[in-house]
Amino acid sequence: MKYIEKPLSLTEVTGFNREYDNYVKITADVDRGSLVVGCLLHVDGEEILLKNGSKQESIWGGGLNFASKEARPSRFWAGCLMRLFLLKLLPLLKKSDLFN
Repeated sequence: MKYIEKPLSLTEVTGFNREYDNYVKITADVDRGSLVVGCLLHVDGEEILLKNGSKQESIWGGGLNFASKEARPSRFWAGCLMRLFLLKLLPLLKKSDLFN
């Protein structure tokens, strides 16, 4: 698992594909913009975010599927994390070979 507070670089995002194969779970604090990438369970990422000052109501989970080129939120939340994906991850992915 990797805790991320800063904007992601293209190298980091493409590294997720190599490190986690075609699918990576992501747990995010949608208010602070911090992420935990590579959790076995979203609750693992939630625990890390809470320890780093996140509020429960701001934490959501989802995943990024490199094979199907989809970012999917978990069924328990609306589009908050999807907006985070669109703002932070997808612009980088479009510059990479992963989503082309």
